[in-house]
Amino acid sequence: MAYFDDLEIDYTIETAHGQIQNVDENIETLRRLLFMFKLSMNGDNVMLADEDGNVIAISPEFIDHFGWTLEEFQALEYSDFFHADSLVIANTHKDNHLAAPYIARCYNKAEQLAYHQVQGLCVEFDGQHWRMLSFTQI
Repeated sequence: MAYFDDLEIDYTIETAHGQIQNVDENIETLRRLLFMFKLSMNGDNVMLADEDGNVIAISPEFIDHFGWTLEEFQALEYSDFFHADSLVIANTHKDNHLAAPYIARCYNKAEQLAYHQVQGLCVEFDGQHWRMLSFTQI
C-alpha cells in the first residue's frame, strides 16, 4: 500500500508559524526536496538529512519502526542511534556522501538493538548534498 498514490503536487510546507506561501528560492528548493522525499519513501523506514547529517524529515514508517518522533530523533547523538561498532561506517558514508548499502546495528527508542541494511541515496540539489537513507531490518 502506498501512502502517496493520491498525492497532488503541492510544495507548501508547514512550520510552527503556519503554512508558508510566497517565499524565496531557498525555501522553494526545500519544498521541492521534501516533496521528492514524500514520493520516494512509499512505505519504507526512510530519513532525509542535509550534508551535515542533520535529519530534516523521517517517514511515518520510520517513526513506527524505531519509536522516535522527528523532534526526538533530531535531538539524538549518532551514538544514541548507531551502536559503537557501526559508528565508523555510518560516519564514513555520511562524511563522504556515499550511496552504497551497508549493515549497521541500530537502537530503537526502547534501546533494543537490531541489524539493518542501510541504503543511501545521495543527491546534489541546488549546490547542497542531501542524503536519503532507507533502513531495512535484517
